Amino acid sequence: MFNFFRRPKILTFEQIRAETDRLRALIGAPDNVCPLLSSSFGDGSPFLRVVADGYIYANEERGHVYNERKTQDLDELLYWIMKDITFSMAVDYEVANRVPKTDFRRMLFAKDLELLGSLKPEWRERKQREYDAVLAQYPFNDEIGYKVA
Repeated sequence: MFNFFRRPKILTFEQIRAETDRLRALIGAPDNVCPLLSSSFGDGSPFLRVVADGYIYANEERGHVYNERKTQDLDELLYWIMKDITFSMAVDYEVANRVPKTDFRRMLFAKDLELLGSLKPEWRERKQREYDAVLAQYPFNDEIGYKVA
């Protein structure tokens, strides 16, 4: 029988930080890449607020909160946090290994999927669907190459 009054256990900020630190170690994420913050610095960095009925993961820049997401699902929250970390790592990897006259997203997306997939195969599949949606609208284009300042 389904219990409508059953709520998922909400972890503390410290417990979530411990879990993200564990996941970060698995992929060798440097401490300075998307650190988990409990409040905003106002610079656009993501931050996490733990509230009585779940988690709020958002960004704030110059007093404007954007990209605010709420959940009670720990796996969903960890996906949001870790996809920010793996994307940042993938950007750094692509910049260090850029292939001229090749759409930079090829290497960036592949590295991001590799990192997320090493944490949880379901996360890789989910991110692949997100990239597929982007590429359906904006396909890879190696012919023009991309000039990055």
